[in-house]
Amino acid sequence: MENNELKKLKEYNDSTSINSIMMPTKREFDIKIKLAKKLWPQISETGEINYLLGKGAGVELALLGEVQNRKKNNCNFPYRSHSDFEIYDTLGNYSQEFLTVFGAQEIYPKTRTKGLDYIPDGYMDQTYDTVIYDGESYLIPELELLFLDKYMRQEATPREEGCDAMLLLREYKLDINKINDYFERFVRKPNLDSYYKNRIGIYDRQIAKLNKLYSYAEDLLAEDNVTTTFENVSTMANIYIDRFRNQGAIVNGITVAVCPEKIEYVRKADGIEISDENKEEIRNLIVEDRLNTERKYSSIIKEINDSYQQIYSPAIKK
Repeated sequence: MENNELKKLKEYNDSTSINSIMMPTKREFDIKIKLAKKLWPQISETGEINYLLGKGAGVELALLGEVQNRKKNNCNFPYRSHSDFEIYDTLGNYSQEFLTVFGAQEIYPKTRTKGLDYIPDGYMDQTYDTVIYDGESYLIPELELLFLDKYMRQEATPREEGCDAMLLLREYKLDINKINDYFERFVRKPNLDSYYKNRIGIYDRQIAKLNKLYSYAEDLLAEDNVTTTFENVSTMANIYIDRFRNQGAIVNGITVAVCPEKIEYVRKADGIEISDENKEEIRNLIVEDRLNTERKYSSIIKEINDSYQQIYSPAIKK
């Protein structure tokens, strides 16, 4: 494609994007989704998958079009605007023409999506679904995979009818057993594995970092020319941590989620350190944090299964 033509297409894309929303209306979606495929074909000349259209754009295609070999319920949900394309299952190389017109997009490799991780390399190449829409065919992640991805990373401004994932579930009867399997493999297990890996040695680190916090709080007061008594240094340490209580942060190596509600320092032979009561509280918080993390994933998959039953259970529908 000639540079002059690409320049005009870029100008069109820029002029029809409103407040960084690339596809504010269905008309722009229809035009730009076709243009994206033309500028960067989803299948290479050698028959390999260049990319799949995932997340919001992928769901929109499935809702507007017809997914091959899937029964559609024809719910006719209204269009939702989209800020960009989400490019899945790629080696990371845009076509230059696509990049010139649309610029950089959210792009993910063949082993993960925005909401899922540890997908086997090549799996999405083998399991993708094909959507027929407006006379064109488009490749999207398998509907069960796309549903779970969108459920885990829901849009900030959903339609009145519900979030993308739930609309997809209402539009197509998905394989709930496959969704459960994907949840275990690509959500629960990798996240819990990462959690446990990051929590190895946390008890000893937490105590060591909280002990050092006393000296840090002492320095903060000294910078403000405040007299550093034992009491006001202890108070400063608590004020410092309290700033981050609701952020789930790690501050100066301290994991706030498993930090005592009130840090208590005591003088010991080797210096100043947190109290034995604080140490016991940290142990309990670590156990509770682990249980809460496991409960969170159990709750998510229960919500998914309950939603499926509400939509498709004959006892509820009659």
